[in-house]
Amino acid sequence: MKSEDRAPSAKRRSAADAEPHYTRLSRNMTDLLSELRVAQASVQILFGFLLAVAFTERFREASTFEKSLHLIAVLLTALSTACLVGPVVWHRMLFGEGLRREVVTAGNRAALIGTTALFGAIAVVIALIVKVTFGPVPTAIVALGIVAMFISMWFVLPLRIRAVARKRDAN
Repeated sequence: MKSEDRAPSAKRRSAADAEPHYTRLSRNMTDLLSELRVAQASVQILFGFLLAVAFTERFREASTFEKSLHLIAVLLTALSTACLVGPVVWHRMLFGEGLRREVVTAGNRAALIGTTALFGAIAVVIALIVKVTFGPVPTAIVALGIVAMFISMWFVLPLRIRAVARKRDAN
């Protein structure tokens, strides 16, 4: 980890202040687009899997509950795709119009919504697989475990890191 990554917030602010506004926006846009590329790959793979499953013989025999889980996963994946690809489209459509700050702000929100939808889709797909393979009781147990893991890794941990950093910087 670089020392500037561990710098107190005042030092981080002064370094940010030294960076020209346009340069910071450009870097933020580049960072956002790079992060979206990583998430998009996950969504594309999951979406392809979900679409293929619907055309199998075994899917035709699935219960209404199992088909409903599949549909929920497809819809969450579609939402995730829209949110994660959206900022890329906005960047292309609004390129050169001086709206980089707005695109970065809206793109950040869309990325958070998209990754949350991806988390939901993954949890539902895992629940569906466990339901088909092992039945309803293991499904509930595994689904709760998956939800707890994703919430911990994707939401609780970064908020904890921020809280610890703010506490450290306040001292």
